[in-house]
This record gives sequence, C-alpha cells and structure tokens, in this order.
Amino acid sequence: THSVDDHAPGSKTGSESKRQVYGWDGFMNHSCDANAYFPLLYRTPTEMCYQAIALRDINVGDEVTCDYALFDYQCNGHEIEVCACGSTKCRGKMLGFQGLPLQTKVELLCMVEEEIKDKFLQEENIVVYQ
Repeated sequence: THSVDDHAPGSKTGSESKRQVYGWDGFMNHSCDANAYFPLLYRTPTEMCYQAIALRDINVGDEVTCDYALFDYQCNGHEIEVCACGSTKCRGKMLGFQGLPLQTKVELLCMVEEEIKDKFLQEENIVVYQ
C-alpha cells in the first residue's frame, strides 16, 4: 500500500490528511460514467491481476476512469460525499456498491467482483439457480 496526500474536493478527511492507496486504482479517478472497468483475473497472496476493458472508445488524451463502486461494497471511511466527476450521469456521491439505487446495482452487477456480487445477493436475499 502507499500513502498519498488527499486533496480531493469533497474529501471527508480534509486537505491535511493522508489516505491509503492499495494498488493501481488508487491513481485512477472515479467517474459515475466510467469509460473502463477492470475485472479481477486472479488473486494470490502476493498479487492481484486485473484486465482493462474499455466501455466505449477512449480518444488519445482522454482520461481513463473507473467507477469506484465496482471495487467497494462499503467504503468504510473513504467514500466521496460530494462527487466531482463532472459526468452528466453523476450520482452526486460515491458510497460504494451498497449505496447505489437497486436499478443501478442490477445494471452494474455484471462488472463487479465476485465478493461484491455475493454480498449484494446475500443482503437482498436473492437466490440464483444455475
């Protein structure tokens, strides 16, 4: 993990604090209408490997963004109380997958990590038959 200064607008912790960064996603900005997502390919005790998938064309010079709600079920202290992503589809805040409206959860379910999907299904008492 890395520790970096947290100067983000709307940061819960303020400009004098530090936040933990756990991997590459800590250096990528959030967007409520992200242009990419990163499914987990595998996890070992020492590494995690993700695949990068564009959700639409990304032009040279465009920022690659991800939706933090796809990585966190509950943010537990690192939520974004006032989202500044600038998207026309901005949800106003980022409180993790658990904080999304049900319709948005259903739309994003195919892109979340298995742990998040399992927590959602358990919390909503949904049984999936295969």
